[in-house]
Amino acid sequence: MDENARQRLLDQISWGNMLVTEDTPVPLILHIPTAEIKARSSIIYDIHFRQALQDGLMRKEAVIEHFTILGEWNPQTDVEIAGIREDIQTMKKGLLDYLFQKEKLEKIRATIRNAEKALMERITMRMKLTKISADSYALMMQQRFVINKVTKTMDDILYWPTDKTFSDERNIELINRLVKIFYQSSFISVGQMREIARTHPWRALWMANKNNGHWFNKSPDECSDLQQSLLYWSSVYDVVFESMNRPIKDIVEDDDLLDSWFLRQADQVEQHAREELFKPQLAK
Repeated sequence: MDENARQRLLDQISWGNMLVTEDTPVPLILHIPTAEIKARSSIIYDIHFRQALQDGLMRKEAVIEHFTILGEWNPQTDVEIAGIREDIQTMKKGLLDYLFQKEKLEKIRATIRNAEKALMERITMRMKLTKISADSYALMMQQRFVINKVTKTMDDILYWPTDKTFSDERNIELINRLVKIFYQSSFISVGQMREIARTHPWRALWMANKNNGHWFNKSPDECSDLQQSLLYWSSVYDVVFESMNRPIKDIVEDDDLLDSWFLRQADQVEQHAREELFKPQLAK
């Protein structure tokens, strides 16, 4: 992205809210939930989770066991999920060995992408089965509660002024769509977020104000998920830029290579900790 593109995304992240205009009765704005709404939504989850169990719904683990008995879920898939995750970490850790061998680097990178796709396919299969669980039902009710409380018109008026107007809403498709937009959709990818976090104009702003404790005119717990993600990645790149073993620019600007660097740094820290732990015993 060029600087103008990064600034446009940064402007949207800084605003925090989401404008929804397609397939809605009127233009709607999904606002960032306050700390109170978040707390109340957690209570809503607990209430509906307990009620769902009383009504006979099973926990996620029990649902998986149920489908395993029916032959619709193979426990081997869980083993595959764990194995693929481990393989991805191993391949990423080895990427730095091919920093100056572009053809081999791109071949391994393509293998990693394929493994990530295979991992997501298996996780998605598992999630589809657990949609009938008490956990999923409680989460749905929690998310709908939030949507009820954060959806406003362009005039800053709640679209559903009372809980009753929300419960009486016949356009369930609208509610489901807003839930999906708010919790699953994103106008910015992780790669774009990382680029914004490490480059101008955000980087200069971050360096000048990172010790203030408040961002986007909010306390950290009132920031949107994207705002919290930007703060997280900004802190991650602090570690990179302040490291005594700071990687070269080519590594910093390549997310896969930087992940490889982080994994190797973690191994070095672990190895050093183990050496320090056993040093007194070896001295004896």
